[in-house]
Amino acid sequence: MTVIVDTREQELIKLLRTKKDLGLEEDFIEVGDLLLPEGFVIERKTEKDFIASILDKRLFNQLNNLTQYENPMIAVIHDDLWKDFYFCRNRYIHNVYIGVLSTIAASYPKVKMQYFYDTNQFVDYIVSLHKKLTEEGKGSRPKILMRKPTSIQERKENALTAVEGIGVATAQKLLDKFGSIVKVGLATEEELKEVLGEKNIKHVKETLN
Repeated sequence: MTVIVDTREQELIKLLRTKKDLGLEEDFIEVGDLLLPEGFVIERKTEKDFIASILDKRLFNQLNNLTQYENPMIAVIHDDLWKDFYFCRNRYIHNVYIGVLSTIAASYPKVKMQYFYDTNQFVDYIVSLHKKLTEEGKGSRPKILMRKPTSIQERKENALTAVEGIGVATAQKLLDKFGSIVKVGLATEEELKEVLGEKNIKHVKETLN
């Protein structure tokens, strides 16, 4: 069975490609970074990204989206989390961190928290987990789910991400420039070139017209 990895995770994909017994597929994933059989979704974070997502509250949107899956997980890769606390500008980051962990335990009981010393250890874990999930022919191909929209703007972005090759960031740029999905569809190729490459221009034209 296949492990689906977000196309933006090239470092991770390169390491996973070295594991010959692992079926691997690249795709754009809005929710999480890796999808495995049996409803497993994993959001991978470095310690710095984990702290940043706590401070800007991005983590809670991600948690709400991850819980659409049966088995959501956050994997934090760190060598010294406390060092990052020390250099953080928020003097109360330790208390904030403990508060977030308790919130996850109380409000998101489905979400598992796993910690790894480096990416290699994380990759070994993925290989082992995949083997467990697919032994004796068990496991189905992972299903890609969309993030939960929290506004009309996000609904528009989600609609554009249905176009092959268009991610959330690109959808935001298109809407910023043209104002609506209809105007994106009506835009000329020259206008679209300011945001998209030729291949994605073709995808936009074929899908929206």
